[in-house]
Amino acid sequence: MSDYRQAVLNVYADSVNTIGSDDSIDWLDGHDTTPEETDNINIELVRIARGSVFLPISEQLDQIYWDRKNGTNTWEEGIDAIKTKYPKG
Repeated sequence: MSDYRQAVLNVYADSVNTIGSDDSIDWLDGHDTTPEETDNINIELVRIARGSVFLPISEQLDQIYWDRKNGTNTWEEGIDAIKTKYPKG
């Protein structure tokens, strides 16, 4: 399943009839996609993209611990790189 389809279903599963091969959305009530819906889908796409590259929380906590012990900022640099690569709207 494409990230776009997953994002639509994550946010609007109860409101969507089908998602076309061209990523067009057939809403249950027949309306056209609104700008707000597009924004919400795009936010979910960012969440999906970031989620696939963030380290697991246990590893992030370990990075934070060693950064404090060693006076480094590896964790912060990693998070900044992800947030720069996948900005929220």
